[in-house]
Amino acid sequence: MTEKNSGLKIAICGAGAWGTALGHILADAGHDVTLIGRSQDAIDLYNRNKRHKAFDENVILSEKLKWTLSVQDALPQANIVFLSLPTQYIGEFLQHNAQYISNKSYIVQTAKGIEIATGRLLYNVMQDTLKDHVISFLSGPSFAIDVVMGKPTAVTIAADRLEDAAFIQRLFAQTSLRPYTSDDIIGVALGGALKNILAIAAGFVIGYGLGESAKASIITRGFAEILKFSQIFGGKKETLYGLSGLGDIILTCGGEGSRNFRYGAECGAHVTQNGKILKDPTYTAEGYHSLKAIMPYLEKNKNEFPIFETLSKLLTEQKDFPTLLQELLTRPLKQEV
Repeated sequence: MTEKNSGLKIAICGAGAWGTALGHILADAGHDVTLIGRSQDAIDLYNRNKRHKAFDENVILSEKLKWTLSVQDALPQANIVFLSLPTQYIGEFLQHNAQYISNKSYIVQTAKGIEIATGRLLYNVMQDTLKDHVISFLSGPSFAIDVVMGKPTAVTIAADRLEDAAFIQRLFAQTSLRPYTSDDIIGVALGGALKNILAIAAGFVIGYGLGESAKASIITRGFAEILKFSQIFGGKKETLYGLSGLGDIILTCGGEGSRNFRYGAECGAHVTQNGKILKDPTYTAEGYHSLKAIMPYLEKNKNEFPIFETLSKLLTEQKDFPTLLQELLTRPLKQEV
C-alpha cells in the first residue's frame, strides 16, 4: 500500500458516538469516509441537519461524511476499516462480514474489552478471522464529545510493526487527535479493557460514600493490579504507564463523563439505599463485561487481585459489601512495591 494517505477510502463500522466522532474529524481532514450504521433514523437525522443523537444540538458534523446501512457495499471498497462496535459484538460481526473486507485493507480496532465467551483479548479474536490483515488498536484517554468538538486529545495506536502503526497515525495529521505509536498491541488492548473495570470500582467508592481518599487508594492499587495482569497476557509494563494505560485510567476514573464510572457510582448509591446491587447493565458499561471475562483468571490467581476480586464478588455474586470491605481492610499488611 502506498505510503501516502491521500485518496484512501475509509470505512467505519459502527455509527455510535465514537465511530461518528472519528469519521467527522477524518472527513474534515480530507479523507473519503463512509460510516456504516444500523439505523436509517441516524442517516435521516444527519441528512436533515448534520447532527447525531449522541451529541447535543451544537455539534454539527462534517458535510463530507458518507453514510450507509450496507456492509457489503462499503467494506470491499475500503483501504482502511475502523471497527467501532460494542466489544461483545465484534466476534459475531467478523464471522458474518470478514468476507467483505479486502485482503489489502488495514484494520483499526477502537473498542476496548475482553470477549466473555472466550476470555480472550479482541486482538486474538480478530486474528481468527483476519489472518491476512494488518491489525492495529487505537486506545487512550478520549471521550467522543471532546474529539468531535475538536478539543486536543492524545491516544496510542499500536500494531505489531511500528511502521504499520505510523501509517494509521498519519491519517490524523490534520486533526486535533494526536496519536502516538506503539508495537505493544497486547499492552494497549489490555490497558483499554482493564481500566474500565477500575472505573467501576472508583465510581462505586464515590457512590457508596467512602470519599475521595478511598477513591485515590482504589485507583492506585487497582493500577498495580492492572500491571500485574499484563504479565499474564504478555503486555509490556511500560506501555501501561502511557496514554493507553495510566492516561486512560485518569480520564475514565475521573468522574461522570465516564459510563463505567457512572455505573459504579449508581451501584454504590443503590447499595446504600437498598442493600442490593443493580442488575446487569447494558453493554455500554464495558467494564462489567470485561470483569466477567477475567473471572477465570481471578479464580486461578486467588488473592493476587484483591480489588478486582472484591468487585467481582460484589457485582456478579451479589455479596454483602460491608463484609467485603472489611475483608479488604483486614488483609495482611505488606510492602507497597
